[in-house]
Amino acid sequence: MSRQSIVALGILALVRLASPLDSQAGFEPARRLRAPDLKPPAQQAGSGIEGWARVCVTVKEDGSVADPRVPDAGPNAAFVDAGRKGALGWSFEPARLDGEPVEARDVCGLQLFTLALAPDAGTTATLAEAERLLDAEDPDGAGRVLGRLAEQGPLTLQQGAELQLLQSRLAADRGDQTAAVDALERATVGGGRFLEEDVAVNALGATFVGLVNERRYREALDLFDRFEEMPGGAQPMVLHGKAAAEIRTLARSGASYAVPARLEPRGPGGRGLWRHRPLRRELGVRKREGEVDALVVACDVRGMRLAYDEDVSWRIPDSWGRCAVYAEGKPGGTFELIEYGIEEKDGGD
Repeated sequence: MSRQSIVALGILALVRLASPLDSQAGFEPARRLRAPDLKPPAQQAGSGIEGWARVCVTVKEDGSVADPRVPDAGPNAAFVDAGRKGALGWSFEPARLDGEPVEARDVCGLQLFTLALAPDAGTTATLAEAERLLDAEDPDGAGRVLGRLAEQGPLTLQQGAELQLLQSRLAADRGDQTAAVDALERATVGGGRFLEEDVAVNALGATFVGLVNERRYREALDLFDRFEEMPGGAQPMVLHGKAAAEIRTLARSGASYAVPARLEPRGPGGRGLWRHRPLRRELGVRKREGEVDALVVACDVRGMRLAYDEDVSWRIPDSWGRCAVYAEGKPGGTFELIEYGIEEKDGGD
């Protein structure tokens, strides 16, 4: 595939392709000071459904927030808009570059929506029924039970996490590994804080394996590092130490690879959204199917919206800091994100 320099898009001149494991000298990330738990939206509170939203915002130099984006929420879509609104009440100690406050992009955190609820015995029985249906190889029946529970409740945050574990098993039974990993991530959101410790440890280990299989290597490494620090997590994670070491070697290697992308309905009005934290700094796209409108690169101190084009690659300067790549478009759109190896840079145009 022929590729053009990102300078053709007016973004930057030639830059050094630094190791993605390098840190940005002199940069201090923004630190969240205030994020109160909120009550669920009215229609969810009436059903007794607790929920959460993972929200990414721009933190301005004065610590206020703007441009909230919701990459994921659970247990249903009602918490997407609620998460976006809730994040407007967050406040931060701003990021600093060489000691001076700077605007920081793509700063992410959890917004929780809680009620004074104890786990409902009927919900526990319903979850057990869904598990029984999966054991009986009736995925359609299990899917109906789980979908109804997610929408109608009652459902605590712990039960919502348990529901997502069953959703992951359901997706795996149907052969949809991407959906299975997504559900595992929802089940273990916040480091598995809504699950029993031993369940969380096992689920996080499965999430690590799933992220590696999906070639989401940066996220897998971040999870590995956090997992080692968890009570009860260090010993099981030794099993995955070799895979983590191989990813760190891959980060500095010449091998390029493709990451599968599928837009899910998580944006405003059900708009499709996909988010990925790349291991590499030079990226491209191919094999688009469906409506994929644009890619957005959001980094610590810079960001750029890029038009989709299979003949263009983008090289992100190390000075931009940690980055995430978003895709927007119609739900169901797919493509492959290429993370180029070092030899692509040296032997390119």
